[in-house]
Amino acid sequence: EAIASWNDYKLVIKLRLAIYIIKNYFKKRNINIITNDFYIKKISNIRLVNNNSYQRQSNKKSYVQGRYILSYLDFLIKNTSNNEKNLLTFIKKFYIKRQFSQVTTQTFINDLNEYTNKNFNSFFKKFVYEI
Repeated sequence: EAIASWNDYKLVIKLRLAIYIIKNYFKKRNINIITNDFYIKKISNIRLVNNNSYQRQSNKKSYVQGRYILSYLDFLIKNTSNNEKNLLTFIKKFYIKRQFSQVTTQTFINDLNEYTNKNFNSFFKKFVYEI
């Protein structure tokens, strides 16, 4: 349980950092609108399936790619809900709902689909599962 809680905490911190970095990127360049094209350029070649989670030491690229994927997912959630929902709120609700149960990636996807009323299966297939 302690490891799962720590991993959840690290995920939330990484998500907040990614959002902060992206917002500052646009503020410094006087860009007010984040577009879908921005994320597509950043993540079009990312495939997380090649990053082995059981290695003692992960390469830096896996963290950067994960940050872009989470930022894009947050962008899509906000965009489809007119900024009423976001990934951080979902993760908090997901943690509260599932903190004492065993979860899988598919459980996460199903809960995300339910929270957003949108189907994110193709998103995870493209960016997480496919090589």
